[in-house]
Order: sequence, then C-alpha cells, then structure tokens
Amino acid sequence: QARHAALPGRPRLCAAKHLVMLEARILSGQQAGTLVPITRFPFSFGRSEADCVFREPGVWDRHFLVTGGDGRRFGIQRAQADAQLEVDGATAIEASLRNGSMVTCGSVRIEFRIAPARQRSQ
Repeated sequence: QARHAALPGRPRLCAAKHLVMLEARILSGQQAGTLVPITRFPFSFGRSEADCVFREPGVWDRHFLVTGGDGRRFGIQRAQADAQLEVDGATAIEASLRNGSMVTCGSVRIEFRIAPARQRSQ
C-alpha cells in the first residue's frame, strides 16, 4: 500500500478536499512506495528548494518542474541547466508527460499517473 507524502512545511494532503489531477509514485530511493498527489502547478522536485524533496545522489536543489494542470496535458522541464533528466528512457530538457511516464532524476525513478478527478468537499 502506497504512503501519501507529507511534504516538509506542509500539511498532509487529503484527497477528499483537493482535486488531484496527477500523482507521482516514487519507485526508488528512501521514499520508494510514496505516492505524491500533485494539486497545483508548477510543482517542483529536487534536493532542497522543491515541493517534493529527495536526498538521493544526483538530485539537484531544484531538479525539475511539472507543468500543466488543465486536466488534459502535463509537461516536465529541467529546473537547472546541468540537471540530468530522463523521460521514458530518453534524455530531456522538457517533454510531455503521459499516463505511466517514467522519469529519472539522479538516482530516483518516478512514475507519473493521471489521477481520477475528485470533487472538492465544501
């Protein structure tokens, strides 16, 4: 069973109160098995200056951004010029994310999934 990430300095997200449009499942490293709901854009991943933080080898302070949020199209782009980023096995500066896209940043592997839309509770 996947754990939902509690991001540093932020409360744990409750799916019943937020419209989750994209989820990132961490597949490797210390946070393997963690499910990160992405509810706002841009959403950053990195070692320290990020919405989702990894303390793994090869991860830069602000490694990459997930963009989009119109519910149909999502993208990914490097946040730092020298950061290495692979999307679906190919080196990328920026790319489109598809349901099931696999992303590698440093030694961390992440799978992105489009999540079912949920209504916000009032």
